[in-house]
Amino acid sequence: MNNSKEQIIIVGKYKGFGGVQTIHKNLLRIYKELGYEVFLIDSIKKYINYLFKNKFYSVPKIVFFSGLSLVFSPFFKGNAKHIFFTHGFYIYEGIDNILRVVKKFIYEFSIKFLLGFYKWVICISPSPTSSLVNSVSFSKKVITIPWGVSDEFINFKFKTNTFKYHLVFLGRPNTQKLQISTIRKLVELFKSQEIISSTNEICFAFIVPNVNKHLKFIQDTLAEDYLCSIETFVALDNFKVAEILSQSLYSFNCYEWEAFGLSYIESLCMGCNVLLPITSPILPIIDHINDSPVFKFTNSEFLNHSIIENDLKLSKKRMTIKQINYYRKIFKWEFIVNQIHNLLNKEFY
Repeated sequence: MNNSKEQIIIVGKYKGFGGVQTIHKNLLRIYKELGYEVFLIDSIKKYINYLFKNKFYSVPKIVFFSGLSLVFSPFFKGNAKHIFFTHGFYIYEGIDNILRVVKKFIYEFSIKFLLGFYKWVICISPSPTSSLVNSVSFSKKVITIPWGVSDEFINFKFKTNTFKYHLVFLGRPNTQKLQISTIRKLVELFKSQEIISSTNEICFAFIVPNVNKHLKFIQDTLAEDYLCSIETFVALDNFKVAEILSQSLYSFNCYEWEAFGLSYIESLCMGCNVLLPITSPILPIIDHINDSPVFKFTNSEFLNHSIIENDLKLSKKRMTIKQINYYRKIFKWEFIVNQIHNLLNKEFY
């Protein structure tokens, strides 16, 4: 496919380890592979340079926005099609954190205000729950299209399908995603189902962008309580992350309201089972399939019902190669981009 005369513009951050940056990097890569001319605009300076060099003699095919970069949308209106990634959503958890409350207010007020004017902008979210919450927040229809994973997770070749780590955590080590009370329940679940015979046998891996006080607290507590093995990996590239995931039995996250979780699908594409709270709104395409490698545990403290117990039978093996290839197929970025283009054709024509 040769689309060298058509332009794709991506407005927003692309440097760093966050979900937004990862999405933008993958959009850049896949559109270049498909033959488009792609522009990344993450600053006023780059925007001005684009205006003077390209704006006056070309019209982009699609312009992607994330977060408050939506404010630039009118400058690209023309005949271009506009996609706004709503990503996740804010909840009222941690209301005592004033900075989070302020950030939530500014973000939601600004986006709702902007979308009230920009009727031509189409909003998409990665999961049905995220689409629903953002639709209510912004009074605008939000369509669900999942995100894809980087090529390193699609093309990684397995030397073996055995595991070294029982539980791996991939992401930012904050109080939402890592909760010691929940992790203790997971350890006891592993013991009760005889995945381990003793808690000191369990081996953890933490793949994080940085080591902070909360992570140190979690690790020190686990080491003291269980005398278990813990390995920490900081700021790894995608290939090294994939390598660790390929040696892990379960990927876990304690956050009850993860909007989608790139780490979930990266883990699935590397053969990890996924262990997460029952309230986590992961894609139904993962929930309903036979022999699903997604296992949801009940956090009775969160639900505030002590009578609710885990009735969960865990797998003692990693996914089969057939299962892994299935997830690699549905979360491949070329497939995701085709869904986006099909959506735009329906909405605009």
